[in-house]
Amino acid sequence: MSLSFSFHLPGYYPAFLDQASPTNKETDYLRVKVYPLWYKETIIEWVVPSRWGPCLFDVYYSPDQVGPWEKLTPAPVSRYFFRDRSTLDFSKFRNGFYIVECRLPSGTRINSRPVTWQNVQSSWVNLRAKEMTRREMILLSKFTGVKSLVFRRKVFGERCPECWDYVLEKVTKDHCKTCLGTSFNGGYFTGFETLLQYEPTPNDAVLGYQGRNEPNQIPAWTINFPDINVFDLVLRIPDWRIYRVDHVSNTELQTVQLRQMLTLTELDKESIEFELAKQAIPNELLQ
Repeated sequence: MSLSFSFHLPGYYPAFLDQASPTNKETDYLRVKVYPLWYKETIIEWVVPSRWGPCLFDVYYSPDQVGPWEKLTPAPVSRYFFRDRSTLDFSKFRNGFYIVECRLPSGTRINSRPVTWQNVQSSWVNLRAKEMTRREMILLSKFTGVKSLVFRRKVFGERCPECWDYVLEKVTKDHCKTCLGTSFNGGYFTGFETLLQYEPTPNDAVLGYQGRNEPNQIPAWTINFPDINVFDLVLRIPDWRIYRVDHVSNTELQTVQLRQMLTLTELDKESIEFELAKQAIPNELLQ
């Protein structure tokens, strides 16, 4: 699989500042391609004008487009490709950016623009991905979608003033109504409305020595936006049942996310998370 890109970024982020930044015209002559071979390696290839003469190259990597940049080449190379084998330890959902620095015989350094494989596929892929998402949204809004509220779990912010111990760095109170077990004040962000398709609850009760056991997990799916994460809460509005997201897996078209597949665990009314649902459920239904 080969991904090639054309960059028109508003800014320029050189890897080093000890040399004068090249003009946009010079930068555009250094064209870089990325070939991600998932779970194996990432191949970075580049092309420069022949008039530049024999050049040396260094490759830099950063998980973010603006750095900081880590040098991958132990010494400048004269070839026109580099294999980043650090991707052996990461899945295809890893994000990353590369910069190739060219050293001309005159000593001038020219840096490429940051290059990545993320969300820069060909128009063929993007157009079909958008059309598939549009059709799935029509399916949800007209036929199978159920109105739901998603509450995103807090993973940053002010710690809970009631149960968080700053010395032990852990929660010291179970069923805290201030943070709802998250250790952060408020517990969850304000819920946002979306449409989900829920699979029917399986009717496969198991009789054991402890009595009749019924599964409390159901699958569901929605479109690729907004993102739903593990440990978020989903409140199904028609019957006001609340679920915890236990697993998320995405379908995709050449790394373009299309559908979010969820595994939901139903929570009972005695759970601390149900306190959050009470704020959204009409009072007459709580009687």
